[in-house]
Amino acid sequence: MFCFPKAGKTGTLFLQELKQHNIPVKKIQKNHKLMEEGEKNDRLIVLTEGYAKISRMDNNGHIRLLALAHDQVLGVAGFFNKGVYPSTVTTLTDCLIYEVSYDLAMHMIEKSKDIQQYLYRLMDQFVTFYISNAVMQSFDSVDVQLARILYDMAVEMGKVQENGYIRLPIAMTDEFLGNLLGSSRETVTRLLGKWRDEGIVIKKNRFLTIIKLKEIEKIINQ
Repeated sequence: MFCFPKAGKTGTLFLQELKQHNIPVKKIQKNHKLMEEGEKNDRLIVLTEGYAKISRMDNNGHIRLLALAHDQVLGVAGFFNKGVYPSTVTTLTDCLIYEVSYDLAMHMIEKSKDIQQYLYRLMDQFVTFYISNAVMQSFDSVDVQLARILYDMAVEMGKVQENGYIRLPIAMTDEFLGNLLGSSRETVTRLLGKWRDEGIVIKKNRFLTIIKLKEIEKIINQ
């Protein structure tokens, strides 16, 4: 699992409540930090359009890219006990967001049991996400990890073309993918070159297109 889990299109009821409180939608430009690891967690961010990357510093002081987020409520982990953000969130594209203060979020939770359960469910999903991601990165080979990333992106974010191919919506360099894997650019280039020769993927102007999703799935399950 590489894309952050969704919980009902960012929660229709949650968005309705934000609009009733006249919370303005904000347009955020590409490469903007929405949250920074270690900062006080005093607000939620509802990402309704666009894509963001989730990163975290490892024990060696290196920045590790963990996942991509799209159509998601961010900042739930650590929010209810006023902790700190466990990771940094940076926009990869122009985005539309709502910012929800701690006081407003708590007011909404007290008012609606459905919203309370929704946010708690998201928190549980994020904890599961971090744990499962760490386990998979520990035991899977690099080719399986890369295949899993491409498969998750294709299923969660991909745009199906008329020919049935699935185009991934974000421009990614081999170095970017290598960073996600904790591997090298050369390894990613070699694997993508092999899969290109086998007719599984194509890459043009940094955009990857999945030609044979079932072959990607076979690599994951090998």
